[in-house]
Amino acid sequence: AGHYFVGVYGWCTPDEFCPDSCVCGPCDNLANSEYTLLVHTDPDNTPAESTMLGSCPDSECSAYQTCGNTTFCAAAFPDTIEEDCPTHVELSLGEVTESFTTQCNEYSYYKVYVDDPCKDLVFEVEHTQGQPDIYVSKGPEEYPTLESLTWTSYEWGSELLRISHWDPEFEYGYFYVGILAYCGEDVDSGESAAVYTIKASLESSIKSGAQSEADLYTTPVMKEVLGAGQYHYYHMCVPTNCTSVTITLDNCIDPSECPTTYAWPELLVSRSIEEPTIYDHSYKLAQIDRRYVQLDASDPQVRAGHYFVGVYGWCTPDEFCPDPSVCGPCTYASAATYNLTVTYDVHTDESLCDPVYEVDEGATLLESGVGVQGEAACGEYTYYKIEVPNTCQDLNIHVETIQGQPDVYVGKWPEVAPTLEDLTWTSYEWLDEDLTLSHWDPEFVGGYECGPNADELCVYYIGVHAYCGVDVPTLNDSSVFTITATLSSTADNILETPVTNQVVGANGYKYYEFCTTDENTDIEVMLYNWLDACSCPSTYSFPELLVSRTKRYPTINDYTWKLAQIERRYVLLEADDPLTRAGHYFVGVYGWCTPDEFCPDSCVCGPCDNLANSEYTLLVHTDPDNTPAESTMLGSCPDSECSAYQACGATGFCSYSDDLADSCDGSSRSDDDDEGLETYEVAAVVACSVLFVLVVLIAAFVVRRTAHAYSKAKSNDGMSSAGDAEAVVIDMDKMESLSHLTTPKHVEAEVEMETKEA
Repeated sequence: AGHYFVGVYGWCTPDEFCPDSCVCGPCDNLANSEYTLLVHTDPDNTPAESTMLGSCPDSECSAYQTCGNTTFCAAAFPDTIEEDCPTHVELSLGEVTESFTTQCNEYSYYKVYVDDPCKDLVFEVEHTQGQPDIYVSKGPEEYPTLESLTWTSYEWGSELLRISHWDPEFEYGYFYVGILAYCGEDVDSGESAAVYTIKASLESSIKSGAQSEADLYTTPVMKEVLGAGQYHYYHMCVPTNCTSVTITLDNCIDPSECPTTYAWPELLVSRSIEEPTIYDHSYKLAQIDRRYVQLDASDPQVRAGHYFVGVYGWCTPDEFCPDPSVCGPCTYASAATYNLTVTYDVHTDESLCDPVYEVDEGATLLESGVGVQGEAACGEYTYYKIEVPNTCQDLNIHVETIQGQPDVYVGKWPEVAPTLEDLTWTSYEWLDEDLTLSHWDPEFVGGYECGPNADELCVYYIGVHAYCGVDVPTLNDSSVFTITATLSSTADNILETPVTNQVVGANGYKYYEFCTTDENTDIEVMLYNWLDACSCPSTYSFPELLVSRTKRYPTINDYTWKLAQIERRYVLLEADDPLTRAGHYFVGVYGWCTPDEFCPDSCVCGPCDNLANSEYTLLVHTDPDNTPAESTMLGSCPDSECSAYQACGATGFCSYSDDLADSCDGSSRSDDDDEGLETYEVAAVVACSVLFVLVVLIAAFVVRRTAHAYSKAKSNDGMSSAGDAEAVVIDMDKMESLSHLTTPKHVEAEVEMETKEA
């Protein structure tokens, strides 16, 4: 007992002893390195570091954690990057770089910092040689490749990639760029290195498809007319953190002021759903007298960036509206107008922006499928919760009304006491409530993917609110109800079930989805289709495969896993990739093809006309080491016997088969073609004749040398060995094999190909 004296000393490693700043603790770090000191008497319950200190300001800069000269810092993806990480060239926004060169089938890496969440990030890659393709990622993937989760552009020649700030995956911070020098027979640059410049810039853009293309943050909406049961959609972007935002929906709600045009439209605000509905995970009004949604800076789910806003023509159906002067009938709603405005307060006192977390104050734990009777006083909430261990199950919440008007609000961490002002899933129908949270909802998670570190069992919290007011027949009654929460699996999962006989049109899309419960298993998404132009000249194709965690209908420029080359027909979701997880995934197949102006040789380039006849099979499975053979999943292409058509190429990629020409539908030759083939055949006969003469002369020479050697061996006192005799036999066998070389050009091509393979 008594006094103790505590000191903290700024220990660090001087530069001359610090060759690797990833390991040695350099002195420069101390100026920016905060610490917290706690003296307490309960060592068994030491507070967590996250509650005492928080995250370091450069925690997103995890690229540096993989770039040390030692193995102390583990690479994010040790299978795809070297122990000594490539250096990122930092790009300056708005500036064109010097000319860079990337060798064939290799990557060069760059990065750029984006500090404005309300502008698009645009990359322009101007090529002077080769075929540079661009792959862009965000942390923790700092070395993007064609196998990574990325935004991508791989057009012919130069590349232009725009990452919209309206993309739900867009966040300010570092973006990482990989430039691949693509090489192959399907590009006219062949095996050339890529030579190019890069420009990264920020540009303003509009959000197409909304009721108004203007940004609601700066441009109000005035005197819009909304029909009963209809939606209008808008968007806004908040440029700075530590900002509280209020979105106000202004319309006449007083029957005494506008007796036949009053209405109570609903307001919806979402971070991730571009066109939210009243059932989606969003902020809402949820009552008639509150006409605004408040995004408070202290809400852990509020931050700078994009928001999507919806206005819904809510109204009371006739059967629930005995008195049109008070209940808001649908006939009045169709004639109502509204204004939509945004006000905001940028806080200079950063303490106002510290996140405030709700506390679970004793919510009743529900068992799946078991009903519980409850009650809530007028205007009050009663809380329940249910654990969701399986992320591939739907959650249905049914509230059977016994008395009053109960409404349902459902949240997940950090919303542990959801109210009508929070970010929730909601149901506020008349009488009974029935709300299903689909496991395909991009916001739905289960298993151990919840909590502040996404490693705790997911629990969904249900607030039952006793709604009161003049707009409901029950007025100020309390609500009495029975609540049942049920977890159920659906049969619409394609995992381990092949999808066969699929066709996608040129530049079109087809979409699928799957769900996995095991985060420790690799998953292979396999696309089987006919790739061999020689065997399937009119049905071979190169469709693209897209896999997304968050976007239900991904496109080729979205943040997805992709094939990105014609030989690779699978996407592998590795269990140790930090960007994969258990839960839902969305799959798209895109009808990639080569436009006519870039397709001089339809035997090689994958023409668009082929896609209409090109079937594919999609397989999602968990055993990549035992991928089923193509023959069992796809079968032969319908034009596989029509090999005469294989002579269509001007490059020699496909060899002509003359004896099948007459049996091929749609592949008959013109007179000009016949003249060319006659010339080819004459040249082949001459070449074969010359080759035959050369072979005969060589054979005669070798036979004479062999006979001479044999004679010499016989005269050498009987000293020839079995090895000598065996050598003679081998030489003669080689001579016999030369007689097979009196065949046309395609055999020479086969020999040359076999030699290359060897």
